[in-house]
Amino acid sequence: MKVSYLKNIAAILLCWMTMGANAQEQPKLVLGGQLGWDYTTIDRTSMGRLDETYVPISGYSVGFQVRYSLLDWLAIRAGFELMNRSYTMERNLPSIDPVRTKYHNDYFMLPVMADFSFGGKRLRGHAYGGVYGAFWKSARTMGTTFWMTDYHIYYEEFEEKRQFNSEDRRLIGGGVTGLGLSYIFPNKDGSRGGNILFLDALYYYDFNSHHKGHSNLSDPRYLSTLSVTFGYGIYF
Repeated sequence: MKVSYLKNIAAILLCWMTMGANAQEQPKLVLGGQLGWDYTTIDRTSMGRLDETYVPISGYSVGFQVRYSLLDWLAIRAGFELMNRSYTMERNLPSIDPVRTKYHNDYFMLPVMADFSFGGKRLRGHAYGGVYGAFWKSARTMGTTFWMTDYHIYYEEFEEKRQFNSEDRRLIGGGVTGLGLSYIFPNKDGSRGGNILFLDALYYYDFNSHHKGHSNLSDPRYLSTLSVTFGYGIYF
C-alpha cells in the first residue's frame, strides 16, 4: 500500500511539473485586434403597440483586446469595441404593411472576462465569462412612415439622427459569456513570442434598460447581442 501511495504522489508531482512546463509555452501577454459580425435582439414589455414586432438584424464590431495569463488554463481578458447593435420594428396591420423603422445604434463596449483555456500547445479552446460596461455613442433611425386622409394612405421614406433626451440611458452594464478557439504560431527562431489567431462567439446581455421611460410609465427595453469575431494578435 505504501508503494502505491508513493506512486500516486509521484504521479501528482509529474502532473504539476508537466503543467508548469506547458505554462511556460503558453502566451503570457497577448495584444490583438478583431473584426466581428453581430446579431442583436430586443426584449421589450408589451407597452408598445399591439401590432408592433421587433426583428433582429445583423451589424458589425471592431476593437482590440489584451489578455494576461495567470495560469496555464486561466487568463484575464479586457477589451474595447465599437459595436453596432441594431434592430427593426415592423407594423403588422395589413393596411399599413410597409411601415417599419430600423434603429441603428452604436455602442462603445468595455468587456472584462475570465478566460478558461484548454487543449494543446498550439490549438486551444476557450470559455469566457465576465461583465461589461457600455456607452450608447450614437443612433440613427430610418424606414417608412405614413399619414392618412379621408380616402388615401400616404407613405414616406425617412432617415434621421437620434437626439438623445432624459428618457435615454446611455450608460449601461451587462454580462458576457462565450466560447472560442485560438491557434498559436511561435517565432521560428525559437525565441519567446509569436503570433496568434482567434475565433470567438460571445453573447452580451444588458442588465439595464436603455430606455428609462416616464415618471408614471415604465417601458424597459433590453438588448442582447451575439458577436462572432475573428482576430489576430501578437504574444510575448
